Amino acid sequence: MVTSIDQSLVAQTRSEGRLREFIANASHELRTPLTGVSGYLQLDLDGAFADGEHHQRSMRRALDEASRMRRIVTDLQLLTELDENPLPTAVEVDINPLLRDAVHDMRALDPTRTWTLDLSAQPLVVAGDAHQLRQVVTNLLVNVRVHTPPATVTTARASPGDGSIVIEVSDDGPGLPAGDLERVFDRFWRHDPSRSRASGGSGLGLSIVAAVVSAHGGAAEAARAPDGGLTVRIVLPAPGAPPRRP
Repeated sequence: MVTSIDQSLVAQTRSEGRLREFIANASHELRTPLTGVSGYLQLDLDGAFADGEHHQRSMRRALDEASRMRRIVTDLQLLTELDENPLPTAVEVDINPLLRDAVHDMRALDPTRTWTLDLSAQPLVVAGDAHQLRQVVTNLLVNVRVHTPPATVTTARASPGDGSIVIEVSDDGPGLPAGDLERVFDRFWRHDPSRSRASGGSGLGLSIVAAVVSAHGGAAEAARAPDGGLTVRIVLPAPGAPPRRP
């Protein structure tokens, strides 16, 4: 019994620590762009912009920072909704076209990169929310684009598993240290904070992936790819199969 109490206290302490870290990170993520917006507006009020071009450039920067705040708030709102109402609708969704469309979108968005696709010849149907599942595969691909060098090769694949549907996104980028793999789904966690903020990432993309997958009874995990990069693996239960456990 004493051991059980000790374990509960350790779990509670860890949970409280993560909550404090989340609040601190959320405050920092919102404070940084807010400081930028306030600074540009104050300079404008002080008449610091001598020419129209300088003024327009500064106002565009203020708008970019405001847009970043809006993305963070939108992502936080989605995570809250997933916590309160994980799966509002459930219909049959074929993963193949979702993944194919997401890869085609990334090829159009960033044609300088190599995006490869490996789909199953058979339909890969799960019961779920099509919009949320589309966001999962999009976030996985965007995560690679934000966090890896331009020459990185990315492979997205979907295949049937044992009573499940498996989605994998692998890259041959620099990867992550083994100790960081278990943190990639934490809210606001970043391996390289400065680069992520510069690229506009909120640090919530993979957190949303994990939340959506969990709401669908699935599991998400990250591992080192065979080529040394990162592989994110999503396992979703096939219709009629029991939920997966992380």
